Amino acid sequence: MTDREYASVIVVALLMVASGGVTYAGGQPAAVGSEYDTAEPVVDELLTRFDAGGEADAVYVDGSGDAVFYYENDHAVTAAVPIEGELGADAGTGLVRALYAGDLERITVQDRAATGNATMEATPESVTSSGTLAVDERDVESYSVDGQRTQTAETSSRSLTLETTLANETRLYESVETEGTLETTATTVSASGSVRTRVSDDRNGTDGPIALDERRNLTVTETNGTVRLEASERRTVGTWERDRWETEADARRSLENRYDRLAIGLGGEASLSLESYAFDNASDRETVEVAYTVAFTDVKDGLADRVVREFQTTADLELDEHESRVLSDRLAAASIEEVSVDGVQRGLETDLEWTAELRGTDGLVLGLAEIAGSNDRLADAWADRYDAVRADLEAQRGAGLVRRTEWNASIDHDRAAGQTTVDIAAESNAENWRRYVAEREDRGLGPVPETTATLTGTQSEAGLETRYEYETDRGGVGTASFEQLLRLADDDLGSTIDVAVAPLTDASFEVARIDATVDDGTVELESAAAFDGAPSLEGASGETSAAIHAVTEGERTEIYVTSPSAFGGDASTDEVRAHARVGPATDVYGPGEWDREFPSVDADAARSFLEVDDDSENRDGAGSSGTMLLGGVVLAALVAGGLCWISRRRRLDSDHDRTT
Repeated sequence: MTDREYASVIVVALLMVASGGVTYAGGQPAAVGSEYDTAEPVVDELLTRFDAGGEADAVYVDGSGDAVFYYENDHAVTAAVPIEGELGADAGTGLVRALYAGDLERITVQDRAATGNATMEATPESVTSSGTLAVDERDVESYSVDGQRTQTAETSSRSLTLETTLANETRLYESVETEGTLETTATTVSASGSVRTRVSDDRNGTDGPIALDERRNLTVTETNGTVRLEASERRTVGTWERDRWETEADARRSLENRYDRLAIGLGGEASLSLESYAFDNASDRETVEVAYTVAFTDVKDGLADRVVREFQTTADLELDEHESRVLSDRLAAASIEEVSVDGVQRGLETDLEWTAELRGTDGLVLGLAEIAGSNDRLADAWADRYDAVRADLEAQRGAGLVRRTEWNASIDHDRAAGQTTVDIAAESNAENWRRYVAEREDRGLGPVPETTATLTGTQSEAGLETRYEYETDRGGVGTASFEQLLRLADDDLGSTIDVAVAPLTDASFEVARIDATVDDGTVELESAAAFDGAPSLEGASGETSAAIHAVTEGERTEIYVTSPSAFGGDASTDEVRAHARVGPATDVYGPGEWDREFPSVDADAARSFLEVDDDSENRDGAGSSGTMLLGGVVLAALVAGGLCWISRRRRLDSDHDRTT
């Protein structure tokens, strides 16, 4: 391990002050820069920054003054799964429907055949979903997956096991084993674990790692803002670096240079005390053993700033100066109780053990909640939720909620047989969960989501077959994820459509469903949503519209917006051109100047798909394209999410091929 690598270990240990896991409201994760990011181009290609109040390419006016505004958008097809189809919303019937098909050719890997289907149905009370996927994977000799998740008012637990054997594998490591425990509370994170590896002996010559006998031990603590490092190391000294370690003065200077650079990079200072020194040149390999302590002062602010920068990069998140300062200050307020890392390398084998205990980690959660309202990229689960998040943390503290996760995993490579066996097991449980549920209700936070999920995987004649089932009530994805999809869609359309999300998450929403089928290199998706009563919402121009329809073929998307009584019955061309949606380049077709049909929602097919009755007699017809447009974009986001999942799975396959 070089000086640079060792210094990096120190940085990682220091960074752990702010990078521990955090728990939020009923165990719901708050996604940042979520997986839908990968599928954003799909939504872009569906509606391509459509401006509901912008100037149309053409307008068609009938004798009653009703108008259809036509928008034509050309765009490059850059999505991993290019799709074609149509998406429509009709405020008069309260229905939204989408039909799309895509070609998986761009992400097909080594002619693997994949077949499967999935369905999801959401109502204001619940979300249910299930599906299967079979992949023809010839290099997998055995495959078994079992995952369970249960969350009720009584308990919260998760578990996952995976066992698989891969053929035709060549690995750097002969074996890898890891086990550990992670505990989180409202304000603390503690962890312990180990990793043991053995390198395949055919990857090393006699002068390689076989002869090494090295050890590293470090412990980081914090007192009153001063971070203290206690370390000892035994390391092999190469001929190129002998003059850095040959004498005690050389060693002191090398260590001071190492930690001075680290401290300066964090905006602080370092003071080193060399406790012991020994240099051995009697054996074939020269070694040095040192023990020392380092006191870091004024580094926490710089450390917090570095964590925030890394967070922005990892989460693809842009923060302004104020938002960055908020997070940095919150992180700097956390404290390191102790972080300890002990590593030993003997020949081909390396053992690494660690423990960590951090306090004040709730600052990261509160910091995210504080800035979420002003940052469009943060998931909606955080937005305008600061008081609720703080109350939830108080409920966790009041109940003494502890989330404990344990794992163990192993990878063993049999070089002679050309096989690699992978075994993974993990489980998570919550202590004092019932007390936490009661504390939430006492604070007016409502019940926790009742959620169950199963994931099973087996090997069959069709290949690797994976099945899942998922169900949650209104307290879970039924509202939170629906709102997230809407907010994502609104983000993707940009500021050109000024509409609110809230009206779509109230009682007017009745049911939404999406079905996806993958077969023979193609994917087909059908989606629909129904609203109980025509929701009314005005767009940026202040006008309402009766319907909207988007049709995508290749690199073109055509959008039709139907606006009843947009003009008087005998409006002149000049009066039509005075409309906000009609510009100098807009083609105007008045009564008798056009003869064509426009696409529309097949209401009977949508109701049949959703299994709902026709209640159009109870509708007043005063709906808005803004609301129904977003309803359609929900379906687009669902489509995008499905394609994103398929793409991600294929990319994992591709990565697997490259590594093997």
